[in-house]
Amino acid sequence: MNTGDRTLDVVGFGSMVVDRMHRTRRMVGANEKGLLQDVGGDGPVRICVGGLMLNQLGWAALLGASVGMFGRQADDEAGRLLRAAMRRQGLETQLDLSGSASSVAEIFIDAEGERAIYMAAGATAETRPEHVREDHAEFIGRAARLSTEVSQLPLDTTLAALETAHAAGLSTVVDLDVLPSDAVQALGDRATLEAVLREADLLKPTATAARELFPEEASAEALVRRIRERYAATTVVMTDGARGALVSDAAGERWIPAY
Repeated sequence: MNTGDRTLDVVGFGSMVVDRMHRTRRMVGANEKGLLQDVGGDGPVRICVGGLMLNQLGWAALLGASVGMFGRQADDEAGRLLRAAMRRQGLETQLDLSGSASSVAEIFIDAEGERAIYMAAGATAETRPEHVREDHAEFIGRAARLSTEVSQLPLDTTLAALETAHAAGLSTVVDLDVLPSDAVQALGDRATLEAVLREADLLKPTATAARELFPEEASAEALVRRIRERYAATTVVMTDGARGALVSDAAGERWIPAY
């Protein structure tokens, strides 16, 4: 494809989620009960449009980028809510609506602002490598960059999207949003996870995920540098809650404060 044919700044592939938000005084443990509080005066549940990938693309669109989203959803109430939100934000979409159910998440936020998230991936997890290659390759090729995730997609499907993007000349972003051990147990195997991480030009792990990759590294700076060297990423951005984000690239390591 001629680079002049690219009409999207970024195309995203991953979680599109209806978030059900709850507030509670503290997170309860096993065999405990807790009371839910009102969420901003809306009662005990607030419905929001979310998902790691859809959040990223929504912000990109608000900042003026031309944005596309592809993948699998269902023709259900949750899916209709999500698609209406994407239209309002000006996202171009290529969605297969044959999935069993659109993705939802139950999110619990405590008095300190910490959160626990339980996800039901639904149709997102039903997207297979052949769907990417046969149904979405041309759409991917219209973009300058692909952003995807290790969160809800099967690892072999994520890998297929990354390989398709690189074959079309796109740069790639991978968000490692769950622990590697959880990804291996729920989404694929260790070899495929390693292959996914090696396909990232920009790799964005959470601090907990990064520390599980290399627990022997004493400092955060050494950790992100080790990840960048191991997976040959151009840039690693490790997010660490209130501390902000730690960037590692050819210029070295530096912290960017949290907003």
